[in-house]
Formats: sequence, structure tokens, C-alpha cells
Amino acid sequence: MRGWLLVLALGVCGCGIKIDLNPSDDEEDEDDEDEWMGGSDDEWPSSSGGGSGGSSSGGSSSGGSSSGGSSGEGSSGEGSSGEGSTGGGSGGGSGTDGGSGTPSGDGSFDVDTLFVMWGAVYRDGEPVDADYRTEDGDLESVEPTFSFIWIDSDDYSEGDDTYICRLRYDNYSAAYVADFSDFEGGDSTYLSFLMDLGADEPEEEGNCAGASSHFGVGSMVEAVGSTPWGYGYGPMTDVFEDELSEVEGVDYPSLGDAPGVTYLRWQSSEGDEYTAWGYFRVIPFESDGSDILQTIEEPSDFVSGVRDSAEPSDGYYDQKTVYVLTYSR
Repeated sequence: MRGWLLVLALGVCGCGIKIDLNPSDDEEDEDDEDEWMGGSDDEWPSSSGGGSGGSSSGGSSSGGSSSGGSSGEGSSGEGSSGEGSTGGGSGGGSGTDGGSGTPSGDGSFDVDTLFVMWGAVYRDGEPVDADYRTEDGDLESVEPTFSFIWIDSDDYSEGDDTYICRLRYDNYSAAYVADFSDFEGGDSTYLSFLMDLGADEPEEEGNCAGASSHFGVGSMVEAVGSTPWGYGYGPMTDVFEDELSEVEGVDYPSLGDAPGVTYLRWQSSEGDEYTAWGYFRVIPFESDGSDILQTIEEPSDFVSGVRDSAEPSDGYYDQKTVYVLTYSR
């Protein structure tokens, strides 16, 4: 598990940020294996308790970091209400009191957690359009997204938009191919992209006016546009495999040879960063000539061999976020 935390000034935000674990309830990950419903990055943070690791609902903090605070997490992560304390509450998610779902904050939108998530479909290493089948058998288009989600983990509760802000960009409109080979791990990355956030008008949800007021900026679009963002995919590494093996709620051996590594390209006070951010598995097309993604009914339906492959596989890259960025207060 990582024993380091990065602290930075996030452009115009002017506040400290560090990397934290993303605890989550692995029950939702099991549901994702029954039938794929269009990607994990479209889920909202949840206030329910649970384990850790993945990109589903909330849980208690555990492992790794020596900096943190009260647990606050959701479909992509855990928050920190301040520096100096360890981990998070036991069984309480998203800043709730004892896991009851009752917010324990002060009633003001004090952002402490940023989730960064993305998803897209690739064929022959190129982004492509695709459909998936709903529970009713209807076809729906996959929405390629790159999302930022901010919450106040002390005040947020599921279904309440007062303490959450989300910006969702069209991945295909905003992402362009980039070379990250100068970064550690970048030389093995086979798909890597920088985001041109000015090329797309994001879909905005929640109380983004409150978030921008907290940071003292004109908008959250302005906030994320002040520093570079990007992402990449590559084969699993021994180092990150060891990290995943220590994350509570991630049954890494059960994933077999299906997972690769996702990387987040971002900027700290020390400069540009390329950080192993989570793992992904590939949901294949129904056939070589099809544009319809296969419905995942069991783990073996994911593309095999991704762990060690030096080439990108064809299908939807289903990301599970393990780390998030947390703001010191």
C-alpha cells in the first residue's frame, strides 16, 4: 500500500490535495458482474457502509494512508475532513453518523473529496461508438464520459444534491492521444489521452455554484481547466498488483488475468504526475463484427489475458477506481 501522500495547490483552487484510498461496498461490484448497465462512472456516491476498493457504494476507511479524517466516500472514493488522523469511521460512509445515513456535517458545502472517473469503448486502439443491451433487451448507446465529482463528505447523503457537484465531459470530444512515456509506467501504457476540456461543454449536475463559491472561482469548469488532466491504460504491474492485494474489499485473485491498470494524469505542486489509479476489465463485443457489447453474466465473460497483454483489447474499458483526491481543510 502506498505510504506517501501528495499535497498540491490545485490551480485557482489554492487548497491542499492528497491521494487517498477509495473504500467501497463490493456488493455493487458483484451486481455489475450480473449485467452490465452502461459503465461504472455514471454512479453517484452513496452513503452506505461497506468494504473498500472499486467503484460502487460507500464504506469505511481502511489501510494505507496515515493522513485522513472521517470517512467520506462513494461510487469512487473516500473523503478527508482534515489532516493528521488515520483512516475513517467504522462502517460509516460519506460522512454519515454511524452508518445511519444521517449527515454529520455543519450544513455548509465544504468540498473535501474529488472523484475522477472515465469510461469509453475501443476497437483496434481507437475510440468507437457501441451499444449495450438493457435488462429489457433494448439497445442503448454507451456514453463515453470523463467526470469530476466533488462532495462534502461530512454533509453529503445519497439523493441530496446540496453537497455534490458533478461535471461530465464527452470523452470522445475532449480526449486526444498523448505520449506519457516520460512518466514511470508510461512506457508500458498502450492507450493514453490528455483532455482538452475547452473542446466540450460539460453536463453539470448538483450544487456546482456552491462548490465554486467554496473555492472562490467563477465556476468549476474554470477550476478543472486550470491544470492538465488525462488518463491511460496498460497491463498490470507487479507493484500495483501488490497494492490491490492489500485493499480491503478487492478480491484480487478472483479477477484472474482480466485486469489491467488505469492511470490518472494530473498535476501536483511538485509537477506533472502519472499515478496508477485503479484497475479495469474489458467488456467484449458480442462478435468481431458487432457494435453491441456482450452482457456480463459472470466474471469469465470479461476479456481474458488483459493482465499481461502489451496491446489494447477490443470492448468497453470498465474502470474500478481505487484512489481519489482529498482536500485538506
